[in-house]
Amino acid sequence: MARVISICNQKGGVGKCLAPGTPVLLSSGELVPIDRVFEKHWGDNLVKRLDSDGGVFIKPKHEIGVFSLDDELKIVEGKVEALYRGRAEKLLEIRSSRGKTVKVTPTHPFLSFRNGKPGWVCANDLEEGDFIAVPRQVEVRSRNSAVDLIPMVPDEIYLWVKDKDFVDVHLADILSRSSLNLEDKILFQLLQQEEVSASKLYATGGKPAVFKHLRSLLAKNVVSRRRRGEYVYSLIREGAVDYMYRRGFSVRVFKECGWDKNMIAKMGYRTRFGYTCIPINPIWELDRDLAIFLAIILAEGYLGPSRIVLFHTSPEILDFFSAYCRRVGLRCQKEWVGNQWKATVNQAGTLMKILHEVGEVPIRGNRKSFKVKVPGVVLRAPREILAAYLGAYIGCEGYIAKDRSTVEVTSASFENIIGLQYAFLRFGINSTLRSGWKWATNSPAPKKRMYHFLTITGSHDLRIILEGLPILIEEKVEKLKRVCELKPNTNVDVVPGVGYLIKSVRQSLGLRQRDVGIQGTITDYEDGSNNPSRTAIQGMVATLSRSPLFSYQDLEVELLDRLGFSDVFWERVTSKTSSDYDGYVYDLTVGKFHNFIAGQGGLVVHNTTTAVNLGSYLAALGRRVLLVDFDPQANASSALGYDPLRTELSVYHGIINAAPHEHVIRPTALFNFHLVPAAPHLAGALVEFVNLPEREYFLRKFINRVRHSYDYVLVDLPPSLSLLTVNGLVASDEVLVPVQAEYYSLEGLGQLLQTIDLIRNNLGHNIKVSGAVLTMYNKGERLSREVATNLRKNFPYTVFNTEIPRSVALAEAPSFSKPVMLYRPDSIGALAYRNLAAEVMAQEKELIAGAMVASQDFGNFNVI
Repeated sequence: MARVISICNQKGGVGKCLAPGTPVLLSSGELVPIDRVFEKHWGDNLVKRLDSDGGVFIKPKHEIGVFSLDDELKIVEGKVEALYRGRAEKLLEIRSSRGKTVKVTPTHPFLSFRNGKPGWVCANDLEEGDFIAVPRQVEVRSRNSAVDLIPMVPDEIYLWVKDKDFVDVHLADILSRSSLNLEDKILFQLLQQEEVSASKLYATGGKPAVFKHLRSLLAKNVVSRRRRGEYVYSLIREGAVDYMYRRGFSVRVFKECGWDKNMIAKMGYRTRFGYTCIPINPIWELDRDLAIFLAIILAEGYLGPSRIVLFHTSPEILDFFSAYCRRVGLRCQKEWVGNQWKATVNQAGTLMKILHEVGEVPIRGNRKSFKVKVPGVVLRAPREILAAYLGAYIGCEGYIAKDRSTVEVTSASFENIIGLQYAFLRFGINSTLRSGWKWATNSPAPKKRMYHFLTITGSHDLRIILEGLPILIEEKVEKLKRVCELKPNTNVDVVPGVGYLIKSVRQSLGLRQRDVGIQGTITDYEDGSNNPSRTAIQGMVATLSRSPLFSYQDLEVELLDRLGFSDVFWERVTSKTSSDYDGYVYDLTVGKFHNFIAGQGGLVVHNTTTAVNLGSYLAALGRRVLLVDFDPQANASSALGYDPLRTELSVYHGIINAAPHEHVIRPTALFNFHLVPAAPHLAGALVEFVNLPEREYFLRKFINRVRHSYDYVLVDLPPSLSLLTVNGLVASDEVLVPVQAEYYSLEGLGQLLQTIDLIRNNLGHNIKVSGAVLTMYNKGERLSREVATNLRKNFPYTVFNTEIPRSVALAEAPSFSKPVMLYRPDSIGALAYRNLAAEVMAQEKELIAGAMVASQDFGNFNVI
């Protein structure tokens, strides 16, 4: 009978999470705070009841696309399979050399460089000067050249069509699908019947209100009446058609009927008081001109509910602004005030209502300039429309240096500057963020305010702006042309810490330093004095590939090639600030690559090592092993080569008896090592099981059906104390606890031990603690030694002698879908897991009696 061991990766109840408010980049191009993503999908009371444990997974109500970093270090589209919310007691703010910041829990990993290779390093282990990865460029797919705005326009916008016959043909659709105000209800009821009594009409919305509308419609020759005991009303169709043609009808009709937008003649905002603002010519799509207009008014405009005032010195900006106002049918008044032009547009209520609802333009409240942001519809727009927006914004708020390759963009709104930072990523432009005080210059009475600045440096990025972003001001275009001719700085885009890798590849091919193609600097690269640029790496690979011994199959060559052509930009950590915290933190479970882009360019990831590597060495030492991946993030499954998105049958189907157990157990690359993979369905089990009887025993019943075929069953549990964790612990004879060598992990042990005691006392299951194993251990660090001492002194159970060190091989192996024994069997991480497996096996004699008791205890439950 198998020993069933849970691998419980507890981190104080919460694992790799982000602070609320952290922006997440969706695959649509839009930025949404991570807590808003969660709340948008936060549903019924069943989920809320689960939150009493401090953490909860929920399934998204609809598909959420994000960007992920794949195994080739390329940015690809990913899909969110679950959302997580938990509580944290401590947060770390990581800031990079380019001003990018993100607040995360201490165990949250970043892609960094250790020992000359990229690997995932926890935030708590990052040090100032370490390099971390941020995205170089993101590609947002869009099939259209413009964005349809009609679905986003509010129902308060009324439309006038070009053809009265169109109203006649579709009168029933118009009245039934319009804004459904009382007047339309009356007309629709009269349209359906030849005559309707007054008393029946009064029931529609109250006698006084209905009588008021009927009297108005009578005066306009839209309805007629005659007395037959009481008044009976009829619709005069010709009058009704003429009235609806002149009055207009809600855009809701076009949304629901899908009519040709070219039929629209005018658009007008109808307030809740029945007043209709001055109609404008139709705006039914976001095109380049509207994007430029939005950029101008957001950068330079004073905006009100029905008024736009623009101050600027550039005639090009004023000319475009005036031309667009004329295009929509509004009059623009221009005058010279002080040292700049002032343009005023009055009676713009309809335009401002559309721009407020569709383009998120702030029109109410004080300090509106601090509320500006890049509209989501612009961030989602096709590349050429976003380019027009950015070009216009640079024209308004961009400063171009005279003697150096620098463009600086300014905004009083921090949210706006972050949106611009991500927007520039669409074009492969990496910018630096800083903040400071500055005098406002776009008003007659300048004030000193806090501003935020995006700085873009290097002739390469400036050439992208010159060639791809249309800037309206000719003077700035000429400046750009001059600075683009300056010598580029190759020290900006570097690949850090690869000196030994370059040297190893060169020596394995039997080449001299001068044969690599960068004679004179290769020595500095190999000894770590300098970091090669990404372009230099590409040149090295091209030169090395001409060697007869060269092979892209060589792991070191493959890694060098991958780094040279990656979608990653490396930035140094400039500060790491710790703060106490008592509140919610959030995470997204992303299929396959388990990472997404968030913060101001930060990359996040999730990976599993203990369960996979311990299981592989137990199998290699002659034991039959089954690994049950019981974590919705499915990290163990991915590490063994199974794509959660393509897994048809998973542990979820096994525990609900939707498939025989032999159909959900899969082989791995190792003999006697089998896997029950996880998939996104598992996150839904949290909701489905909460009201079911014996909900704590689903996994136990499944394991009881298969454990006789194995010597060990390892259960990889999620990093939160949820119903899934309880299922895993109840299903197990023992629990093994990996503890990272940091104080935060020690704090989490208390919660885990309390949970085990609750299971013992309330569920009558005497689960044992087989021991704790130290991971991420570095004997050269004082912190690691102190944590090890405190753990062995205060932990009331066994602490294994084996200490799992920090190892590049352990970090890289999951990206190759292999356990470390198949990826780098000679690495220190592989040796450590082999020793741990031997220690676990040495416990068999001591635990055999307990295992027999556990086996008998399983027999007391009804197995389905």
